[in-house]
Amino acid sequence: MSREDRLAELLERWEDAPTQGNSVTPENFCHDCPDLLDDFRKILGQLGPINAVLVGNGIGNIPADEFTPDIDAGRYKPISFHARGGLGMVFLAEDGEVGRSVALKCMQRMAATDSGSRRRFLAEAEITGRLEHPGIVPVYGLGQDANGKPFYAMRFIRGETLGDAVDRFHQSASIDASERNVELRRLLRHFIAVCETMAYAHSRGVIHRDLKPANIMIGPYGETLVVDWGLAKQIGSTDESLACASGSKDSDDSVFGRAKGTPAYMSPEQARGEWDHVGPASDIYSLGSTLFVLLTGKRPYEGRNVREVIDMVKLGTFFAPRTANPAVPKALDAICRKAMAFRAEERYADARDLAKDLERCLADEPVTAYREPFEVRARRWLKQHRTLVVSVAAALIVGMSALGALAVQQQRNNWALQDKNDKLRDKNDELRVKNDELIATQLDLAVVANKGGMLLMDSIQDSESTQFLHRIRMLMQFVVVRAFFEHSLATAAKLTEKYPGDPKYRFNYAMTQRNLGIPLQWLQLESEAVALLEYSRDAFVKLANEHSESPVFAYESERSLYALANGYTTLGATRFDAYQPRDVTEWFAKAQPILDDLLLRNAENKQWKELNERNLFIWCLVLRQLAVEEFGTKDYAKGLALFERALPIARKQHATNTKNKDWPVLRRNLLLGTGLMCKDRLGQLDRAKPTERKEMIRIANLGIEVFNEANPVDFAPQVRELANIREELSK
Repeated sequence: MSREDRLAELLERWEDAPTQGNSVTPENFCHDCPDLLDDFRKILGQLGPINAVLVGNGIGNIPADEFTPDIDAGRYKPISFHARGGLGMVFLAEDGEVGRSVALKCMQRMAATDSGSRRRFLAEAEITGRLEHPGIVPVYGLGQDANGKPFYAMRFIRGETLGDAVDRFHQSASIDASERNVELRRLLRHFIAVCETMAYAHSRGVIHRDLKPANIMIGPYGETLVVDWGLAKQIGSTDESLACASGSKDSDDSVFGRAKGTPAYMSPEQARGEWDHVGPASDIYSLGSTLFVLLTGKRPYEGRNVREVIDMVKLGTFFAPRTANPAVPKALDAICRKAMAFRAEERYADARDLAKDLERCLADEPVTAYREPFEVRARRWLKQHRTLVVSVAAALIVGMSALGALAVQQQRNNWALQDKNDKLRDKNDELRVKNDELIATQLDLAVVANKGGMLLMDSIQDSESTQFLHRIRMLMQFVVVRAFFEHSLATAAKLTEKYPGDPKYRFNYAMTQRNLGIPLQWLQLESEAVALLEYSRDAFVKLANEHSESPVFAYESERSLYALANGYTTLGATRFDAYQPRDVTEWFAKAQPILDDLLLRNAENKQWKELNERNLFIWCLVLRQLAVEEFGTKDYAKGLALFERALPIARKQHATNTKNKDWPVLRRNLLLGTGLMCKDRLGQLDRAKPTERKEMIRIANLGIEVFNEANPVDFAPQVRELANIREELSK
């Protein structure tokens, strides 16, 4: 993505931030791309009075000339500024030919110079223009001014957004219950119209990808329109002019590694960036999120920042509408939860099916998403067949007086039994709903405990003090961290056992295993830590293989491999510090293949490179220490084998890590140790067997090689001595 594209995307996020309750400072927005901060500040400074809208000062009815004095839109004459988007600005304009008011959308100067932004602007106009439906704003004309900046004119919408209407509805506590019911039904009828509009768009192979209350307009005379088709995408069509609306897969679907759209309303597959799976079902999920806001006055996902909201959407953890607002009818609650099902195949198959269920609910008819209790069904049947019931009752009284009492009693018994069965079934349904809510709460608690443990562990590890009392305090704090993670692990284990096929529970369980393994290392519970880290590694590798289309599992698999390698290295270093060198080589040997595999995937990962170097360095130190111990016991064969195992590692690291001053020292010590070991081994020549002559010559050659590599001048006597021995052995 070009620098201009990245700046344009930042401007889009800047516009959306106030509506999502996020702080709007340039520093926050450029946190992941500090190289753009100066340019982004300059652009915001050049926006002039438009920037006042974003910070809440307002601009009133400012003439269009103050913003774009160079606009020449032919028959369309700008009158006043109306709104601004990420790519363009919208003006109230007059159509000079027919004398009507229109909305004129023009590209901003900076965006107009970028080919990708122009393509997206024109594609939005083209897609909107081809969708001919009462619920979609009609486009009157498309053109470009004398400077080559594109514009298009469309119907000017007077009214308010669905978001504004919903906010007013939930904030009006003074109106009575009957008026609230009337207003709720009015809002639901508008929402049904949105569903019908999206069913039409889907039939034309177009998905919106940014449905939310702010993108739905309500007119003063009952109009309902879906607006802002800037992220729309054509699917299932060979018409390239519409297909271009989606842009390139790499540039338009993802911005700096984040999903494209409004986080609180996007589907899990959209949040995970699985663009091959984003389709009509994703729009239905966004419709469900919009219905959630309509019913409760709250967004389904709330977080401290965009990243946290997206993480919640990926896992699909939200409270049921009746939990957020107990006044929500059960049927509407079930409809909303079905539209927001985590798996796309469990949602409504079509937006029209969602509309039909809502129409049934408004007409007091049973809905497909909810099984009603028997009393409700019976009451509805009696209400709908009142005349028939009265007639049948009169006929029974007149014609069957003799058998009436018996038949009525039998019917009552049957009804009572049926009623009990229905109540039991309804109770099971209620328990199932409560169980789902309890599971969601348990998962939330597990996630909170996980995050609490991570925050506390980060604060402990950030400290640089090495005082004894501080170390004791750190160990006590790690005991608290362990409690956090063990609580989270117990909850995650129950959920995984109950739902073994659900990836989000397996994901949380594997992550908690990894998080718990880290503090156990600090508490020197080595076997428990290794078992947890190895389980986490195996679980994430399996998830990544099963869901190869999802980058989340692959990323967490690599993190778990790194954590396990770090655990092996840390445990080895701990035992080495405790003067137990003979028990540590296995840990470094286990860590090294993992690190080699990670570096094959990404050789430039700084964290992996540092751990790899640390593992190799301590491993060489351990091998050298063991070799020295064998030297003291005169077991030259074992000692020499250990030196020869460490020397190639030190040579390679000395050659590649030229900035590290420790490797040259370690390499020299290993060279000298190897040379001295060779020299002393050849000093036992008189005790050597004739069959060992070939091995002795190899040892002499090795000694000459390492002494020459260490310093050919300083060790010239040793080299001559070894050369004489080699010559004698070769006779």
